[in-house]
Amino acid sequence: MTNFSKLRAAVLALLGTAAAARGADTGTFIVSPLVGRVDVGAQYPSNGSQQLFKDSGTLYGVQAVYVTPKWVFTVLNHSSDMHKGEESGSLITASRYFRTDSSWQPTAGFSLEHILSHAALPPAEVWPLYSLDVRTDAWAFYPTAGVSYKAGDLRVTPYVGYFREAVGTMVTSDGMFAGPPPGLPGFQVKSSVDLDYASVGVKLEYQFGHILRFDTKTYARFRPGEQTQYTTRNRLDIFLSRRLSLVLKYDRFLDKYESTTLLFAGPAFVF
Repeated sequence: MTNFSKLRAAVLALLGTAAAARGADTGTFIVSPLVGRVDVGAQYPSNGSQQLFKDSGTLYGVQAVYVTPKWVFTVLNHSSDMHKGEESGSLITASRYFRTDSSWQPTAGFSLEHILSHAALPPAEVWPLYSLDVRTDAWAFYPTAGVSYKAGDLRVTPYVGYFREAVGTMVTSDGMFAGPPPGLPGFQVKSSVDLDYASVGVKLEYQFGHILRFDTKTYARFRPGEQTQYTTRNRLDIFLSRRLSLVLKYDRFLDKYESTTLLFAGPAFVF
């Protein structure tokens, strides 16, 4: 499926879910075309050892948000053109707030994320291999529950959750410069891992009149015998009018094998 097809399907899913949740709520729909930079670091198996991969490039994305007093739905779709490969991803989140007439509001939600990446490395970087092709397919599912405290334009939401991650990797090489010509034959290594984590996090949202709106979410994942993993997702809206704002977005996430940093900017259109 192409990135455009994935985006169209994700946005249609968001619209369908939002329409079902609209009911008596008055909703706001926001669309933000974004452009920026991506930095990726990863470890992968290569001929019996671990290799370190780093890359960066231009990032393109679209974020769609639907907000009512009780529901928040978000879809982020992005793709990148890096020096050594490409990466694409989709993130869908939903949050439900209860007792919205109270300052203390129980909340429940989930996130579903999918990332595909591909890197083709030349001999100069993987010597003595002829080449190295690395493909990664990662899924993450993250249900959460917490309590939100709302006071005026400020909302703070601590929460706990369960994080499930499934990562598949395929590493391929055409051969190795070793022994008499034509050298050693190539290889292909496939691996997959399923990881379960307990998680705690907090989300902070603040709106300063009709000028600025800021929200940040940071959570940590815990698993016995492993280093704690962290994710942060941040968005700043600078309002130019009731229907238009400037968006700055910074996301960074770490897992057992990869770290990714996304930096976006672009307009946001409010409907």
